Amino acid sequence: MLVVIILAQLSLPTPLPPVLELAQGFSGSAAPPRCQRRGESGQDLGSPLAMYCVWNAAGPGMEAGKLVATISSPGGPTLVQWEVPFVEPLRAKSMADSLGRYLERHGFQPKTCGDGDFPVGRFLAVQWRGQGLAVQVGHLVPSAGYQAKLLVVATDTPSTIRPVLCQ
Repeated sequence: MLVVIILAQLSLPTPLPPVLELAQGFSGSAAPPRCQRRGESGQDLGSPLAMYCVWNAAGPGMEAGKLVATISSPGGPTLVQWEVPFVEPLRAKSMADSLGRYLERHGFQPKTCGDGDFPVGRFLAVQWRGQGLAVQVGHLVPSAGYQAKLLVVATDTPSTIRPVLCQ
């Protein structure tokens, strides 16, 4: 069975909500995201005004990655999820540290919320809250044979953030 999904290019709300400014800045891309009214596989997003947006992540030491935002409606809650694999393990930590410094400069309070050893490596996570945003940042320090990754989950409705990266 062949399924064809026709996607329309949608515009992001202006001015950008802070969580989307964060996404745009850390995507490493000057290009705007691709946005559509359905999810990646064509699934319904639960509201006719909802948008699914994807930025291609690019930067030093990164492999192809993407940053994904689901916007419930213009002016409504936004969830951003980002997973980027890194060629060099120190680049994932450096990017996580950079994001942490940025959030701290803007008055966010950090809380270490995940730290554990797994077969693929050591996973470290911090949650930041402040100014109408909640951000969870985690990075994998890989064991031999595995790849470093940076994972970020952010929302502009802090009361709804679930412990995605934090336990």
